[in-house]
Amino acid sequence: NYRFYEGIHILNNFYHFAKSKNIKVYFLFPNYPKSEYLKNKNAIEKLYLDLLKHLDMPILSSPKDFVFEDSMFFDSIDHLNKEGRKIRTDKIIDILRKRNLWKALCIIYSPRCTGPETSNMNTGTRFYKERKPQCTSPVTS
Repeated sequence: NYRFYEGIHILNNFYHFAKSKNIKVYFLFPNYPKSEYLKNKNAIEKLYLDLLKHLDMPILSSPKDFVFEDSMFFDSIDHLNKEGRKIRTDKIIDILRKRNLWKALCIIYSPRCTGPETSNMNTGTRFYKERKPQCTSPVTS
């Protein structure tokens, strides 16, 4: 059974607070193990429709975008393993690229965006060398 998600109000309050501070906020769906997604598909799709209708912040993904094989989770339905994390990161990069959210991508890797990037950053390296956003300090974990 699906019931309207009351947390939309809280998310909207957060979004408007952040916006008032000139901070951009975007919504991405969490990871779903394929088996859990299939069990809860109707409720997840109803939630998605409610979010599309009532959520004020931009929604950058659909629930289907982050459905992963069960084998890509390691200790719970919330935590991806190394392979899953890399795939999710690549998907997020692609989403941000398609929407021209270069600054948002820069911030994912480094909160200090002031100069050209020169360090290696796993997946981000290709992107930084291609597009040269202004970042000085990569996250290496």
